[in-house]
Amino acid sequence: MARLRHSIKRALRCGGREMACTHNVTTIEDCGWECTWTGEWVEDWKQITRSTMEDIDLHRMRCTQCGEIGYYSSAARAFHERGEERPDLGLTKNPRAARRWGEGA
Repeated sequence: MARLRHSIKRALRCGGREMACTHNVTTIEDCGWECTWTGEWVEDWKQITRSTMEDIDLHRMRCTQCGEIGYYSSAARAFHERGEERPDLGLTKNPRAARRWGEGA
């Protein structure tokens, strides 16, 4: 009985955010087709893996399953976490200060 209680507690503890999220969701979709020779419907299934990351801000994304925030570059991480600005990449608190592509220094 004690072993069962321990297993249940461990399953509850690992059932939350402590489990590693893969940031992907896998679905199985029907992609059947009609045979041109016989006219019969041919069942076919395809396994599709899609990312659960969605864009939320400039150079930033969030997982829709676990809520983890990811960054497209280390400069974006530095801007959002430490406030280090990079006007050449558009990472600035003042959007007018960001240089446009092709403008001189």
